[in-house]
Amino acid sequence: MNTHSNLQRRLLPRSTSGFSLVELLVVIAVIGLIAAIGIPKMSKIINNGGRIVAQRNAQNIASVAAAAQAAGNLEIEAAADLDAAVQIVANSTNGMGGFENMQFSLSDIGPDEINKAKVYLDFVGGSIVYEPQN
Repeated sequence: MNTHSNLQRRLLPRSTSGFSLVELLVVIAVIGLIAAIGIPKMSKIINNGGRIVAQRNAQNIASVAAAAQAAGNLEIEAAADLDAAVQIVANSTNGMGGFENMQFSLSDIGPDEINKAKVYLDFVGGSIVYEPQN
């Protein structure tokens, strides 16, 4: 009977549970391939997002500065350079004359975001100017 049971074990299919080593290696290789393609693309998307946010913040800074100057604020025009002018706008400025109760501020833009936005700003003729770059 011992010979018969050995023969039965060889001829009858075994019930297998789990995955073979080859199947696991194929899955790992596919995951590695997806990661190799996806990680650089995600990094590029994140970098582009940061650049776009900095450009929008620069536009907001220039817009707030222009509005404050149009309302009669002369502090920005008297600033020595871009850093000083942006600091005046960041600390909020008031209008003059009929606009003296009106406050112009960058409430949603933090110091780090302002520094990143300065790349896209210039101080020309006493005004903060947005200069887009490619």
